[in-house]
Amino acid sequence: MRVSIFMVLLTVSLNAFNIPSSIYKSHYNITPNSNYKIFQELQKAKELYQLGKKDDSAKIVINILQKASRSDANQNIEQYDYLLSNMILLDILKDKKDTKHYKLLAKKLLSFLDKNTNKGDDIWEDGELGKLQLSIYKTLLNNYAKILYKESKRDDERLLKKALLFANIAQKFIRDENDNYLKDTKMIIKNAIDKNPPLPIEKEVKIIKHIDKKDDNLTKKAL
Repeated sequence: MRVSIFMVLLTVSLNAFNIPSSIYKSHYNITPNSNYKIFQELQKAKELYQLGKKDDSAKIVINILQKASRSDANQNIEQYDYLLSNMILLDILKDKKDTKHYKLLAKKLLSFLDKNTNKGDDIWEDGELGKLQLSIYKTLLNNYAKILYKESKRDDERLLKKALLFANIAQKFIRDENDNYLKDTKMIIKNAIDKNPPLPIEKEVKIIKHIDKKDDNLTKKAL
């Protein structure tokens, strides 16, 4: 039985290991249930994280995803475990100065969710999986918009308009006041497009350097 879906995204040092490029490109066998060995390994990764052994936890996750990408190895993975594993790696990348790899993995995960969910007002998978899907979708859209905003340095109109596109999509999935941070991101970007000085709220928000506290609860409780 799964614990509550909302979790704090893990902070793991990328310096201790490399994330293989295949992680960004591989196709995975998503099935109703994970292969038992993969399930066991993910439980071990969670335990290591809780003990503060974050590098070891992330290495296991990389191994899980590599196994699950081998079509001839019968290493199937369920969607919940696949999404959680990728979110662990995304958190490794989110604070790096070079955002290239974060964007590659985020785009892959957004594309996966686009293909594997019905994104109507309330039409997602039922239960804990649906909560995870929706939380990840909003988180990645919002963070992608922030990255593009930062890269624009408030004066690259092309990047600002692209950032606004992601912010607009994210705002469609606001459910309650806990999602107001999505409105803040859009307001900051729109303000820059209108050539206005930075808003006071920007002094309170560290763009890219952290994920909003609402999203921070996206990985811990699931662990």
